[in-house]
Amino acid sequence: TEWKGDINGDTAVTFDVSGVYGYHCTPHQSAGMVGLVLVGDVTQEQIDAAKGVRQRGKARSRYEDYFAMAEEMLG
Repeated sequence: TEWKGDINGDTAVTFDVSGVYGYHCTPHQSAGMVGLVLVGDVTQEQIDAAKGVRQRGKARSRYEDYFAMAEEMLG
């Protein structure tokens, strides 16, 4: 489900389902303003599925770094 926040405002999102959630700033996604949220007991399969989402520009390298950190956390 999509969620939106106000510019320079706080946003609260509740994740009810375990998994891997990517998010981005719409106007700045290609500049790398992205993030990754891991919820609950994340599996390697969930990370692999999330890696399959096509990314462009700086976002691609940022997500690669985030996925590497996530895999390190899984051990």
